[in-house]
Amino acid sequence: MKATNRNPSFFMRMRGWNKREHAYSGIRINEHPMEQQTRMLFLCRLLAQLIKHPQDAGMSSGQLSDHRLIKRMQELTNRGEMERWFQLHILQPVMDWMDQIRSQKSKSISQAILQYIESEYDTDLTLESIASQLHYHHKYLSKVSHLETGVTFSDYLTRYRIMSAKKLLLETDLLVGEIAERMQFGNSSNFIRAFKREEGMTPKQYRDQFT
Repeated sequence: MKATNRNPSFFMRMRGWNKREHAYSGIRINEHPMEQQTRMLFLCRLLAQLIKHPQDAGMSSGQLSDHRLIKRMQELTNRGEMERWFQLHILQPVMDWMDQIRSQKSKSISQAILQYIESEYDTDLTLESIASQLHYHHKYLSKVSHLETGVTFSDYLTRYRIMSAKKLLLETDLLVGEIAERMQFGNSSNFIRAFKREEGMTPKQYRDQFT
């Protein structure tokens, strides 16, 4: 299983965008004592740079249209109006769109992690092994997983294994030790401790109560 991005290079460029966001958002046109024509040329070039990466990465041309924006910008003559317009119609839409992309990326990665857990919970599964498959650093995956699920990777994996163990307790005659081994708890003691922490009773008590 391998996570795919429609445009992986975009997410590499995003690091540079993150560093430039504050610089762009703090722009003050009146800090540039240029003549009107020179100032307009500067703004047009800046505008082109600001919208290039988002459009390359798939941002709708309807959201940022070079010709439409430049035409509107050329109609503005007051420096204060230019500054406010630039913030409202250029910087904010780009940064909002980038936030949306980050959120979608996090959800996609988290979903891939959960799919690994659901299909390989009964193996020696680790976050490092998933990171190797998805080609991300395990610390980044840990952060994304916690953000999307509200718990750590280890806790989520343990809970999923306990859920699967409960099914085995009710539907099979496997011994507690056998289930512990199958669910990768190492030994009965670890399994019983984890099970009691999640369910408030031991595996044997659970089996006796519900069978």
